[in-house]
Amino acid sequence: MPFPKSVPRQCATESEAAVLDFVRSHTSLPVPNVLAWNSDSSNPVGAEYLVLGKVAGRQLNEVWDEMTGRQRFRLVTCLAQFDAELSKIRFPAYGSLYYRATSKEKTVALPPDIDPKHQYCVGPVVSPGTGASITRHEGDLDNMSGPWYDLTALGATRAQLGIWNLSHGETKAVRGPHFGSREEHLHLLTAAQDVIATLAPLLKNFASPVLWHPDLHMGNVFVSEEDYTKVVGLIDWQFTTILPTLTQAQWPLLLTVPDDYEIGPSVPKPPAGINETDPDEQKALREKYEESVLAKCYEIALNKANPNTGSVLSESPEAVRQLFLLCPDTYKDGIVPLRDCLIKISKSWEASEFPGSCPIQFTSGELSTHHEQLTEYDDWRSLRQYTFDVLSTDEEGWVPPQLTFEAIRAHERKLFQLYMNSQESGITEEKAKSLWFFS
Repeated sequence: MPFPKSVPRQCATESEAAVLDFVRSHTSLPVPNVLAWNSDSSNPVGAEYLVLGKVAGRQLNEVWDEMTGRQRFRLVTCLAQFDAELSKIRFPAYGSLYYRATSKEKTVALPPDIDPKHQYCVGPVVSPGTGASITRHEGDLDNMSGPWYDLTALGATRAQLGIWNLSHGETKAVRGPHFGSREEHLHLLTAAQDVIATLAPLLKNFASPVLWHPDLHMGNVFVSEEDYTKVVGLIDWQFTTILPTLTQAQWPLLLTVPDDYEIGPSVPKPPAGINETDPDEQKALREKYEESVLAKCYEIALNKANPNTGSVLSESPEAVRQLFLLCPDTYKDGIVPLRDCLIKISKSWEASEFPGSCPIQFTSGELSTHHEQLTEYDDWRSLRQYTFDVLSTDEEGWVPPQLTFEAIRAHERKLFQLYMNSQESGITEEKAKSLWFFS
């Protein structure tokens, strides 16, 4: 059935079909068969469509609580091996994957050793990270959609897109505290452009173009009904793009990695004195320890299967990685995350042996103000994540099909009332709604 879309016409359907066929024919990853697809909405159906073969097995979120620790380790190891296998395929440019037979202009052919039948190419990104309705602004975005041959060009575009989104970005995301003025956004994004221009040529070890599933949560992983450690299906490949390993190599969303997790050879140890705490504290500590062990399992397995990708996950500067990721989204996330990223880069500039001096400097007053705002922003984000966990939802308000939407909605209204009552006296409902986590 036709419905409004905020992605480029034709491109999303064509790219997802190409990605599924490519992954299925070039790797051992279990992805659905593409039975039929059509990206021309003037077809008899009246809409673009993609028909896939049914995936066997059960969704991981249905069986996770039944799995033993050993079973979870084996499953996480399997996912790491899949990620390693996919990231071994090195592409000639950054962008989205398409069929050559249906591709538009501005495409790059894959080399013969990857694509001997000349079936695929790299073209403009399906979703260039904008919150605007792309169907109304496609012409404006032509020069910001790729493909790109190097990290410098890609990084410059990310910052340009952030500036463009300030005027065109449309989002239903609720703005957190200290969103910032337009002038503050422009100042930071302009500085980010200068920082990226300096750093990008130095990041060649982290710049290989690779394909990576961006949304590997438990609902997108299917396992065998007879053996929960055997992955039989990986779904939802829409918006899968070819980008630098720097930004691609990431923990699967189904893993919760503790904030104090240490990357590297150190093995997580059980918390000292865990048996001396109250039952609720014991449970929380055990869960955190198990999360650290699963993260370490993934890290070790990825390093073993593909050391190049594993080293990017463990060695790439996190603030630099975030710099490339955050620039397009200040229009919905506010200035605090990007500013914090730039401050960290500035502080570590000399120790990191980057050339010259950092293009942006912060005064002691600016640092003090940022610290106060960051504390409040982090508290807001922590409470937001806690609310998502309680409601079994996310920032888009998606509710799992096995739950009753009306009941979750009613619970959300009660939580909002508690939130409003907990705020400073005299806060208006309008102000509370502006900081609440659902529009």
